[in-house]
Amino acid sequence: HPRGTGALHVYEMSKGDVKLLTEVEKRTSFKCGTFGATSLQERHLATGDFAGSMMTWDLERLDLPVYSVKAQIGRA
Repeated sequence: HPRGTGALHVYEMSKGDVKLLTEVEKRTSFKCGTFGATSLQERHLATGDFAGSMMTWDLERLDLPVYSVKAQIGRA
């Protein structure tokens, strides 16, 4: 994102049409993301950011992460 923040857009596709459902901006930019961390029924997206945090998001409620942890930044 141009401001160095994390931008997340959720779209819905139906009969060839694309509709923006949600657009949120988070304080820290995202480094990576995957849907492989949870089941399809849960619809959770796991993200990692440049501040060393890993978060899991419910795509229907993006105000707060479902789970958040500070990752290890270096080795002891």
